[in-house]
Amino acid sequence: QFPPPPRCAAFAMLPPPAADLERTPSVANRYTCGGLWCFERHFEAHEERRPLSLIIFDCDETLTLSTFLPGDRVMQTQLTWSSEWEEYIATMNFETPGAPFALNRLEQLRDMLTELAESCTLAVLTRNTSGPIACLNLLRAAKLAEHFSAVWGMSRVAGVKAGIYWNGTEWRSFEPPLASIPDHK
Repeated sequence: QFPPPPRCAAFAMLPPPAADLERTPSVANRYTCGGLWCFERHFEAHEERRPLSLIIFDCDETLTLSTFLPGDRVMQTQLTWSSEWEEYIATMNFETPGAPFALNRLEQLRDMLTELAESCTLAVLTRNTSGPIACLNLLRAAKLAEHFSAVWGMSRVAGVKAGIYWNGTEWRSFEPPLASIPDHK
């Protein structure tokens, strides 16, 4: 009863997958239930506080549907990474293949993030084992990075600082104080 999604033709025209494109696991518990959890915490005098000013997203299976990244050390360490496979990587991570309707999840994500970024700062906190720079490069490949101000990685990647932020003109890496806070998100 639904017409075939127009994206099917686009999937057929994509180049074959890179040989080293593999699922990048999160170190999060696999026994938690799926889905999106939105909540507001109430505290004493919360009515007197300013409205929401920061929204923090997880990367794996929140922004992405599933995370598949190339086993490319450069993607994990270089803020200037680019690849001929960017469109394919973005599609595999963010789009719903074979959806029964003309759903363009990336377009919907861009619209939502654009609207949210008008009134809030957006950031990513991830346990992705490839680190924050790989997460940023994935967001860049999907043309989503422009909406975010920072990416923090809770998993250590050798030789990579655990945080990156947008300073208004470029992305800069830094070492956030993760050791001084509880290891929980």
